[in-house]
Amino acid sequence: MLANQLQIKRTSSLGKKGEDLAAQYLENKGYKIIDRNVYFRVSEIDIIAQIGQVLVFVEVKARFGTALPAEAVTKIKLKKLHLALRQYLLNHPAKEYRLDVVAINFLAEGATKIEHYENVGLD
Repeated sequence: MLANQLQIKRTSSLGKKGEDLAAQYLENKGYKIIDRNVYFRVSEIDIIAQIGQVLVFVEVKARFGTALPAEAVTKIKLKKLHLALRQYLLNHPAKEYRLDVVAINFLAEGATKIEHYENVGLD
């Protein structure tokens, strides 16, 4: 049981660290962070940002080492994210919007690798 609790704590702190790094990365690219960790019944949206007139919903995936974090964004997860962003848009209409994924690898000796996938769809 203790091992499971440690794993959950490690994973949640990894997720928080990844989301903080992703928000900083996006701000450095000119995005305005509007909100973070927005919860809906179907899913959570990690980051909601804006670049120009485009509202951007961002899913952040972080992993230690050389694992591929973007692979954790499955078709089921994408469907849930699309449902959540549609719920958000009911109260916050936007003409232009998209779903992005920011994948972060925490590598050895404090190095990080960030990949930004824009306009991720259900295809």
